[in-house]
Amino acid sequence: RTLIKIIQARPPGRGPAWRLAGGAKTPPAAGAPAGTPPPAAPPPPAPLPLRVLQPYNSRAWYVEKIDMEQDKWVLHRYDFASAAVSVLPLPRANEYPVVLADGQDLYAFYMGGAMAGAAIYRGDPDTAAWDCLLALPEGNYIDVQDPVASDGQALYFGYCTVSSDPHTVDPVQLVRFDLATCELTTLTDWEGPFRGRLYGVWQQRGKLLYTRRVLAENCLVEPEIGYYKVENTQELAPWLATVLYAFDPQTGETAELLREAGEVPTLSWQLFADTLYRTVPQHDGGAALQWRALGADTAGEKALDVPVSLSAVYAQDIFLFGAPEGKDTLYVYDRAAGTLAPSPLRCLRKGEDSCIDVVCPAGVGEYLVVRDRTIREELRRGMTEWDFYTATVYPEEYEIISRAGLLDETIPGRPFTQPEGWYN
Repeated sequence: RTLIKIIQARPPGRGPAWRLAGGAKTPPAAGAPAGTPPPAAPPPPAPLPLRVLQPYNSRAWYVEKIDMEQDKWVLHRYDFASAAVSVLPLPRANEYPVVLADGQDLYAFYMGGAMAGAAIYRGDPDTAAWDCLLALPEGNYIDVQDPVASDGQALYFGYCTVSSDPHTVDPVQLVRFDLATCELTTLTDWEGPFRGRLYGVWQQRGKLLYTRRVLAENCLVEPEIGYYKVENTQELAPWLATVLYAFDPQTGETAELLREAGEVPTLSWQLFADTLYRTVPQHDGGAALQWRALGADTAGEKALDVPVSLSAVYAQDIFLFGAPEGKDTLYVYDRAAGTLAPSPLRCLRKGEDSCIDVVCPAGVGEYLVVRDRTIREELRRGMTEWDFYTATVYPEEYEIISRAGLLDETIPGRPFTQPEGWYN
């Protein structure tokens, strides 16, 4: 088991004055003649090459699935080039992980909690040969339900020790996990009933983005803590806001970027390539697609003539959902042309007609999609070799489709070949 050292970094703004960012003076060297100007301030550090980890890279999509026959968790690798699926082992067969890719590395995160230990493994994306980087005992929690960021040398995520008292808020903080030394360093010093949540990264500036709910100073209601969270958010709503901050992990500098009032704990915007996107309903029954660059005071807007909601943003296309005449429809917004068009592609979702689901990009000009979720009954082995039962399963059928194929059902895609005997 790897020895882990947890370091409490000095909270920003509490160190010696000569170490503060923002033009604070450096004391002259000992013995310098009176009137000697102080040495020039060192240049600011270069921005970190931060990115958010995804369950895919340029070569494949990775998804955790349960092998019902062997009663263990395995990893399915959907190869974009060959449209083939391979089954890879996971480091802990009896626990569910979150698997994310960082270039040519895979990371398996076991979140832990009050009754389970947290852990991080690094693996090969082709063979999933795993090395344990971090193993913590019960009572430790890694928050990978929110984004995980990387700069190639370290990972950044939310972390806390779980309190034994459910009437307190767990002290979640952002941490830096050094991949070379396997040390956890605490980066933030949040206090109070609301803690921050990692939201993404500002790539151009090399900053982490996090959201945090804040209460107005004139709030007339006290927060009530019940089972690790604030229970009376509806009462607090008139004084609540969700704020987006930019945080420099090298200097500790924090700046507010955006504020939205209300009790909803998440922002109405999605982040892609340093720009925020959202849709808002219009009085004429349509919608408007809005975008706002990080740090900008104003937003751009494109009027759309159908009521749609934002699904996902990628380099070439933006996907939106609508339901004209009660029929689920996927809309494709071509970012270069500025045009919106419905996709004619349909699928079966548990026996019901529906639009297709886009999973992720599968290379330039192609996407991985779910074509069908059919219904099938299969005979399953029970607790003993003589015990069998019938299970209803919903196998997913995946396909790689080109951008043109999303709008033209006569253009064939590349269906994936599922492993022999695999139902999902």
